[in-house]
Amino acid sequence: MRMPEPRAFWLDEQFDRERGTDGHGRYEAEVLRRIDEFSDTWGDILPVAFAATAWRLATELSPGYVRWHRRIVSATCTRSRWDGSMTCAATVARELNELLAPMIRQLEDGVPADR
Repeated sequence: MRMPEPRAFWLDEQFDRERGTDGHGRYEAEVLRRIDEFSDTWGDILPVAFAATAWRLATELSPGYVRWHRRIVSATCTRSRWDGSMTCAATVARELNELLAPMIRQLEDGVPADR
């Protein structure tokens, strides 16, 4: 059996549809609920601001509509102030202990592990 190629990002469409309500996926419902956040993007000839807003809404869902590899700690997309192009930034943990560090600090501070 061949293992699938590791992906940094992917859409979790099945989970989104299964957990949606009234025939709408979670992401669709979130976009409709927060449609005003797209208001500054409609007249723009470049779809960059629209795409950045769509990315933000998709990643703010819990779990996100856009999922990412467990070593990716955060990922953002914004419109560049310099030339208007899409600028994306990702924080990637080099090692597993970098991922566990926040949980270890919580345990050391006496915060229950399930929070």
